[in-house]
Amino acid sequence: MINWLAVLVSAIVAMALGALWHSRAMFGPMWAKLSKMTTKDMKASPKIYSIAFINSLIKAAILAVFISMTLTTGILAGIFLGFLVWLGFVATVSLSAVLWAKKPVEVYLIEVGYELLAFVVMGIILAVW
Repeated sequence: MINWLAVLVSAIVAMALGALWHSRAMFGPMWAKLSKMTTKDMKASPKIYSIAFINSLIKAAILAVFISMTLTTGILAGIFLGFLVWLGFVATVSLSAVLWAKKPVEVYLIEVGYELLAFVVMGIILAVW
């Protein structure tokens, strides 16, 4: 059974991690430079934040379905399932997109690094809650 409150919390936590990951304190300046984005380009509108949150909710909900179907419980199992979903779907799809767009590998590493962290943390929340 899916715990929808855990899905909501997972999505919120993933958004917060994304804000931190892409902040000036972490990888934001490097990501912007490698992506050829200006400070003005990086300012997101409420529409972009809304779509990003819906995207985060979808990721959390699908991961919750996988956790429910596999009867995953516990921190380590949540980490493992989050990692597997990231490796099988996020890392591979993102690699193809970066290769074909001829983006620097560092952009790929920053983007999938965040997604790895997000999926592992969501996996923990969803498997433990």
